[in-house]
Amino acid sequence: MMGYESENVVEHREKEIRLTQEEYDNLGPGAIGRYQSNGRSIVIVDENGKIVKENTKIKDAELKPLNYDKTKNIDPKITVEPSPPKSINELTNERFHQLHPELKGREIKAGEKQLIKEWLKIKKSFMPKKKYNVSKEFREKVNKIAKRLDMKPEYLMAVMAFETGRTFSASVTNKAGSGATGLIQFMPKTAKNLGTTTDKLSKMTNIEQLDYVEKYFKSYKGKLKTIEDTYMAVLWPKAVGKANSHVLFKKGRKTYSQNKGLDLNKDGVITRAEASNKVKDILDTYE
Repeated sequence: MMGYESENVVEHREKEIRLTQEEYDNLGPGAIGRYQSNGRSIVIVDENGKIVKENTKIKDAELKPLNYDKTKNIDPKITVEPSPPKSINELTNERFHQLHPELKGREIKAGEKQLIKEWLKIKKSFMPKKKYNVSKEFREKVNKIAKRLDMKPEYLMAVMAFETGRTFSASVTNKAGSGATGLIQFMPKTAKNLGTTTDKLSKMTNIEQLDYVEKYFKSYKGKLKTIEDTYMAVLWPKAVGKANSHVLFKKGRKTYSQNKGLDLNKDGVITRAEASNKVKDILDTYE
């Protein structure tokens, strides 16, 4: 290896260099002086040959290879320390600006609503998910049912969570007075078609009622590949497989009145995308 001879350099050499994991990972040949001695030691030098630990940006031309002299015992030991964890906002900003290099790192302005919405969506992806308040037995049974029906268990869990207000109660009823009951809000007519009644369903445990959830979804086996389709199978089966822009309910009809909370932009129509939005939020927030 070419040497950079200087007694000054020897005087400034340290016996140990402490780096965070991030600093260590960011080192690169010619970037701020990554030099290896017999494949074991790494020395970081500035343009004067002085050992530094800071992630200082130095031009390649300013770097000079350092000659290791084992006889003078100047080969330093590298100690890599864990980097402090980044905050959710820091992770969000990092990811957001990777997707938007044209912003050159500037902050989002108050009027840039679409960018704000996108930033918040990215932030949500970094937030730790909450746990559903269900038993191990309940979750295991859901996993088995989902496998038999060729669907994702997390989709089924999100739909049942939404339909029951995240209680997973077998006896919860629809507040709008439709008579719907239980994990997927079985309507009286639906319960009858499944060989039971809403009254009987309400007296079951949620684990017992899962048998009727599976029975209901059997006709959709292999068709529920998205969270939207899974929810449509419960809310409005005619919309399974439709585009997310498909209109489900219009103002002035009873079905709209019963589901008006799903009309996000308050324009008098509820699309498949709007109807599924709150279920998707649960899917993104819980596990």
